[in-house]
Amino acid sequence: MKNKKTLILSITAITLLATIVLLSVIFLLTPNIKVPDFTNMTLSEVESWIIESKIDEEKYEISHEFSEEIEKDYVIRQSIEPENVIKKDEILIITISDGKDPDYIVTIPDFTNKTEDEIEKWFEENLFTNFEFEYIQSDNTEKGKFVGLNVTDNNQPRSALILITISLGDDIEGTEIDMPDLKDYTKTNIQAWAKTNKITVSFIEQASNTIASGKVISQTPKAGTKIKTGSKVTVTISSGKGVTAMDFTGKSKKEAETWIKDNNLKSSFTEVYDGKISEGLIVSNSPSTGTIATGTVVKFNVSKGLVPIDNYTNKKQSDFESYINSLNKTFNSSAKIQYEVSTEESSSVIGTILSQTINGKVVTSQTLVAPGTKVYIKVARGKTINVTNKAGTSENDFKTYITGLGLKVGSKSERYDDNRASGTLISNDTGSYPEGSSINYVVSKGKYTVDVNSFKNKPYSSILSQINTANSQGAGYSITRADVLDDNIVSGNIVSCSLSGKAISCNVSKGQPITVKNYVGSTKPCTVNSCTTDNLRINQTATYHSSTPANQVISQDIAAGSKVEPNTTINLVVSMGPEPTPTPTPEIKKCTVPPTQPSMYDIYKGADYDEAKGKVQSAFKDFTNLNFIKLEGEVNNPNKYNGIIKDISPGDQSGNEIDCSTSFTIQIYGG
Repeated sequence: MKNKKTLILSITAITLLATIVLLSVIFLLTPNIKVPDFTNMTLSEVESWIIESKIDEEKYEISHEFSEEIEKDYVIRQSIEPENVIKKDEILIITISDGKDPDYIVTIPDFTNKTEDEIEKWFEENLFTNFEFEYIQSDNTEKGKFVGLNVTDNNQPRSALILITISLGDDIEGTEIDMPDLKDYTKTNIQAWAKTNKITVSFIEQASNTIASGKVISQTPKAGTKIKTGSKVTVTISSGKGVTAMDFTGKSKKEAETWIKDNNLKSSFTEVYDGKISEGLIVSNSPSTGTIATGTVVKFNVSKGLVPIDNYTNKKQSDFESYINSLNKTFNSSAKIQYEVSTEESSSVIGTILSQTINGKVVTSQTLVAPGTKVYIKVARGKTINVTNKAGTSENDFKTYITGLGLKVGSKSERYDDNRASGTLISNDTGSYPEGSSINYVVSKGKYTVDVNSFKNKPYSSILSQINTANSQGAGYSITRADVLDDNIVSGNIVSCSLSGKAISCNVSKGQPITVKNYVGSTKPCTVNSCTTDNLRINQTATYHSSTPANQVISQDIAAGSKVEPNTTINLVVSMGPEPTPTPTPEIKKCTVPPTQPSMYDIYKGADYDEAKGKVQSAFKDFTNLNFIKLEGEVNNPNKYNGIIKDISPGDQSGNEIDCSTSFTIQIYGG
């Protein structure tokens, strides 16, 4: 029996030794691969390094994500620092840029008064991938200028469909054109054709196993159709061979990466907390259904598992709140942890967390919870002390009362009070307060009084400022002013003030008055219609007057000797002398117009130009302003007429009595 036991022990020892030797050999044969610095390296360069270094596919992972800074297909970061060896339990993760994020939010500016070319340039520079133009007739917007957008929110992702409306001006009919066959056009060619012809074109991308990517599958309307500027055209373009999207919920990231690679797709992985899916597995992906084109970016959310909540019992409330705020910003802000605070009287330092409760249980260590969980913390508020109203007591008695309660004397403010002596309390904070709180209070300054007579001949602003300051402290006074002229007090200073109760009324000087002089009978003071003289503004109006010489003042609207403010306007009436005798209007001689209708032109027909002209002159002998035009040559007289009247203008006056000096123009063919 003993020998058998010894044999078993010997076999076990030999097996253990062989295993140790085998593991040692494997370890020694495994190369110590140093990781280079992948900064500024491309994906193809990384793949070449992986092949040359014979890195096992289980030891590395290539992920993709969008980047606003790193160019497409270049390395963004690496999980193992340069010059470090890949350890046995490590995986080298290299993140590659997929270029700028098509869903990055960009603020679209106001394009008012911008042209189509200016707008197109902005969208191209900001990498929008799905913007189109439409064209409408507009009476209010200049042709070729911006009318509006199909979106109201100006913050839009680059991938959003943005429809920009451009004015065709007031062209209601539009220009007719033939719809071309677009089957051999690229999307860029179609957009250029649409822009040139002011056609609204909409693109639809559709996977196709027979039509190459970027080629036209169909168009509406069909080729050869007559369309007009402003018409709408829909073009379906192939996105290449289709791939059936899959739902990877619950599957591993490795499975997703393999599927992405096999189907010539692109991926973007985002880590998020999740309450149901285990860490490392896919929570969701988009798109997950339907047919998608090769090259499409599939976005995956990868589970980080449950959210770890640290225990903050006996720590500060402020530290806990900072911790939760920071936690909620991690992993695409997926934690969404909420918290609720209650207080409890305690001998602990105010603000100390007394307990932390999650899902109905008081916790004492880190706890894993589902996203969106609410954490309840109970915080020490110290001993509660009740403070009563001490109005009417002295300030010293109030301070003694507050410190005796274990509270602090807070801030002091002062107010005027008609009923309380100076130095007595008007009010104080009341209610329940934690131990050590500061209690604020208001002390009386007594009743406010003012000697209004002391402000005579002082600026009005001095009494106004003093009353406003007193009123801000409860004085309760009002003050009004009336502006008066005064020979002795300068403008802006107080002439007198009176007090009735708490109402102050002040007379404020407008300065010394001006005594209006007597202008009547004197020469007008202004050489033009208005001027400033004698510290007055003078307006003059002129009229004929039979007994007053020209330029002498007849009357004034403010009587001489009146006291007025400086720069007061006074209106004077000035004589233009006797009214002149009117010149008689000469009598206008009237003449009767002979026939001038085209149907009557034959009465003036002659054998040649001179004979016809003579007949017209004879008929129009009473008119003094006749103008004759002789029509001859190939241009003016291709038929070589002679002596025939072509036109008499004006031609609608036959038989009318009109001014004998009226001008007539007569055109006669002259051979």
